[in-house]
Amino acid sequence: MNEDLNPLGNAMNHKIIASFIFLSIFFISTNSTAQAYEHVPAAIHIQTNISDGAYSFEEIVKQAKEKNIQVLIFSDTALRRWEYGVRPLENIIKRRVEHSSVFRFGIAKYLAAIKNLQDKYPAIVFVPAVEVVPFYYWQGNFLGEDLTLYNWHKQMLVIGMEKASDYRYLPIIANYSLLPLYKGNIIRLWPLLIIFSGIFLIIKFKKKIAYRNYGYLFLLLGVIFLVNNMQFSVSRFNAYSKDKRTKPYQDLIDYATRRGGLVFWCHPEAENLDRVKGVNVCTFPYKEELKYAQNYTGSAVMFDKNRSIARVDDIWDEILLAHCLGKRAPIWVIGEIDYHGDQKDLSRIQTMLLLNSLTENDVIRALKNGMMYAKLNNLTNDFSLDKFVISDGENNTFGLMGQEIEINSRPEVIIETSCSNAPEEPIEIRLVRNGKLIQTFNSESSNFRVKYQDDYFSPGEKIYYRIMIKSGNNFYQVISNPIFVRFVSK
Repeated sequence: MNEDLNPLGNAMNHKIIASFIFLSIFFISTNSTAQAYEHVPAAIHIQTNISDGAYSFEEIVKQAKEKNIQVLIFSDTALRRWEYGVRPLENIIKRRVEHSSVFRFGIAKYLAAIKNLQDKYPAIVFVPAVEVVPFYYWQGNFLGEDLTLYNWHKQMLVIGMEKASDYRYLPIIANYSLLPLYKGNIIRLWPLLIIFSGIFLIIKFKKKIAYRNYGYLFLLLGVIFLVNNMQFSVSRFNAYSKDKRTKPYQDLIDYATRRGGLVFWCHPEAENLDRVKGVNVCTFPYKEELKYAQNYTGSAVMFDKNRSIARVDDIWDEILLAHCLGKRAPIWVIGEIDYHGDQKDLSRIQTMLLLNSLTENDVIRALKNGMMYAKLNNLTNDFSLDKFVISDGENNTFGLMGQEIEINSRPEVIIETSCSNAPEEPIEIRLVRNGKLIQTFNSESSNFRVKYQDDYFSPGEKIYYRIMIKSGNNFYQVISNPIFVRFVSK
């Protein structure tokens, strides 16, 4: 029959063609969502010679270009100052040790220098950040050898704040303000009562020398204590009380996040024991704090299987499980180079960011949302986790690192890796679901692809998957961020 003489058949054909085009576009766009992100290497936590690093901005940029690092997050120490005072005049009779820092260099000057780098080297993204020591405390005898400074290396990274004033008033011990920023500081003006008493005695008893002298003594003591107390700490804590656990760090988290900053814990598994200028300096591992602090962005992760927060069923899994139960926000892991210039290779520890575009906004978005993985390079290599995706098995829904998807079927896990300069390096991939190791994949090649159909399905439940990769000769390791899956009824 002539097609022109069959309008019903013609219409049906057009509908079929239109449906085919729509479905094609849908599946292409869904797959492109999983593929649209570039994997961009970032070096996070770099110290320059502005604080305690060995190299200048320009020297580090040169190293980054040689190693094809496309994102640099300079994180010089905000304030490197510790003090020990003799109470009650701890701000007058005290010993202070201070080294170069962002505060000493000039906060506005530091931010301007990073902006100038961005203008000069547009092929690299530079994100402002600082390393912060929110709190430390003293124990022991000032005159003995047991005087100990605790938690000097209990540090955090604050990334992405823009205003110099936001950095200036970070709640850090030994960061002072002319204004009593906390209500609790008002009580530190108590010496005014002694001063007014002294003035009253001097005026009231002009002819009585004894009373008048008491007035002068009161006036002198009041002025001394007022001068001592007028150094208002921006932190509401002091260094002469006991350990305050999470509170000073939560203050910093709350302050920075209100101003658009991201907050990551630095090396929480590491221990630091030292003796500096006759003082014991002691920081014990503090990864337990990750459970108690709230609303921070994430943490640096170590690749040591004996200490890492990423070990199966360790602290990180506890936190992710709590998130799945609706009890808290998730946290993400980053690779932290903590570069001072003593390491030979700026690219040894990287954070691989999933970016739509090479811009500061996209870098911040990836860090904030967990769209990244941490990578250790013991030898220079180009190993890449090309794809880590959870889907519904029918290619209707895809989830990437940091994302949450809803599916009504058993999840399908897709993993793809590649390495051109060491393709025959054997690798082990460990798949973790809800803090439990559920599958191990072993390959004799770094160029590897696997589809794994998980049998787990529980309507109404929220779960997560993450992976860890290690090469057979320990050339490289990878720790991914999680993908969350919420099951809905079929």
